[in-house]
Amino acid sequence: DDDQEWEERRGGINSQLESVAAQKGALQTDLAEAMSAKSSLAEEQQAKSEEDESLSKMVTSTLAQCKAAVYQIVFSEMASAIRVRNEVVNSMIKGVETGDIVDCQVSNWIPGECSTPCDAKGLGGKQVLKRSIVVRGNKWGSACPVLNYTATCNQVKCPIDCKLSAWSSFSKCTKECDGGVQTRTRMQLQKPKYGGQSCDALQESRACNTGSCDRDCQLSEWSDFTQCTKVCGTGFRERTKEVIVPVRAKGECPAKDHSSRLKTEKCNERKCIGDEVCIQAMDLVLAIDASGSLTQEGFKGMK
Repeated sequence: DDDQEWEERRGGINSQLESVAAQKGALQTDLAEAMSAKSSLAEEQQAKSEEDESLSKMVTSTLAQCKAAVYQIVFSEMASAIRVRNEVVNSMIKGVETGDIVDCQVSNWIPGECSTPCDAKGLGGKQVLKRSIVVRGNKWGSACPVLNYTATCNQVKCPIDCKLSAWSSFSKCTKECDGGVQTRTRMQLQKPKYGGQSCDALQESRACNTGSCDRDCQLSEWSDFTQCTKVCGTGFRERTKEVIVPVRAKGECPAKDHSSRLKTEKCNERKCIGDEVCIQAMDLVLAIDASGSLTQEGFKGMK
């Protein structure tokens, strides 16, 4: 029984070691992929940071130039042009004063819907901007500008969500009883890009074999009765039950001579007559003392 229990315990430990080794291999693979992804993302992050810094400087510089140009146009060129225009009208058209001149005035641009929210190449879509006439100019004032304008919009790449493979099968439970753990994994098929949905967990675990380790042994069915120990004069025969599932931990198992495992009954109870002949084959075993204390004379006597 002790040997069986030891073999069972050793088998359980070996199974746990195999399961842990398999998990270790899977985790090492995940670690290698994560390290590779980290290195790649670090390089990409560095490149993006440099690009962001360069674009920020360009935007700041371009915006300053645009503001300076707008200021020049509005407060210098346009004012000068209006002043010249007013002087020309006053000098060439009799009866027309500066207050009689009405220029066309329009509202601010109202952007329409972009034709696409994003695209794979980052080229963007088209968007129509519209404005309306607030004050219609007269014949001496400036004409109305363009009321519709088509501009490029959403020049961003479409987000790419993370894609994962199907779950693998759960690994073997780390313990046969008293609560073990099973794990399963899945692979990352597509990394998220451009603000796409991030990846969910690549590994998950669940409890298994939560039952107690205590287990009673299981016995076989009754064997056939053995041959009677005597052909006459009352002998005995027996039948037994063998252990097919050994006891575990604090479980119980009856001894070999317990009534639940051993039954004996009388047999051949008739009296012997005296002419009985033994026809049963029998093995004869001779034990000979071959130690150094056996002398030659002693050996002759034994023979």
